[in-house]
Amino acid sequence: MPTQITILGLGQIGGSIGMALGKMKNPLQRVGYDKDSSVARAAESVGAVDQIKNLTIAVREADIILLCLPLGELRETLQKIGPHLKKNAIIIDTSPIKNSMIEWTKEYLPADSLYIGLV
Repeated sequence: MPTQITILGLGQIGGSIGMALGKMKNPLQRVGYDKDSSVARAAESVGAVDQIKNLTIAVREADIILLCLPLGELRETLQKIGPHLKKNAIIIDTSPIKNSMIEWTKEYLPADSLYIGLV
């Protein structure tokens, strides 16, 4: 079974990462979600993701979750996805502010998940 990476936020950063991951030879299922459905459909149409799913389903099945969201959406998103994460899920974020993210992950994500903050 291929590793599933779910990309939350399919704008410039999320879409670009999805396109780059599409070039990998390893089996990888790229699932996407964006609160703007037109952005999500555009990302799927250009091949940035293999499938679009709703937020809960997209994270429930994910081995890796990549957060490519504006800072103002991160806390609420962590709160929404926390109860639905797969055991040992890896959460990676691209936000520039890490202190808040670390606190929010402690508050909203299960203890068995792993948070990685990209610099």
